[in-house]
Amino acid sequence: MRRAAILGLGGRGQFWLKTALRSGWQVSGFDPDPAAMPANRHSEWQRENTISGTVKDADWIMCCLPERLELMQKVIQRAQAEAPEACIIAVDTRFDVEDVQSCAMRRGQLVQVTHDAENGFALSVTALNEPAIKEEATATLAEFAAIIGIEPTHRPAEQADASEQSA
Repeated sequence: MRRAAILGLGGRGQFWLKTALRSGWQVSGFDPDPAAMPANRHSEWQRENTISGTVKDADWIMCCLPERLELMQKVIQRAQAEAPEACIIAVDTRFDVEDVQSCAMRRGQLVQVTHDAENGFALSVTALNEPAIKEEATATLAEFAAIIGIEPTHRPAEQADASEQSA
């Protein structure tokens, strides 16, 4: 069974947690605010007390934090330090994917995923992402999209396109 770790259990985190559960994944979640989606509401998932405990066995980490770049970067660094090396981190944020990747220990394993009711899912990748990571992220989003009845879209980052052309 595949394992998802959700970091941040506010509105976006709850969406991703429920989507992963509906897809049949084993899910753990973390939020420092105990009022954010109390664990007793959904017995199908495990609420952890630490980032480390949440990501330790994850195949996919969904990072749904407040829109503060420095916080996001610190959490990503911690998550990558504790997660399995092959784990993909998907970040649901308005920041450019390159800004978020800049802090990562394994930059190529970090992608940006966004969701909105009108357009479905969008995946942003850069030249740093290996083809296997792009394929895995696309397959995971397609799985999630099928569950909730929307279409995933692939959106390469503008700066990635420019760097690929200049390489």
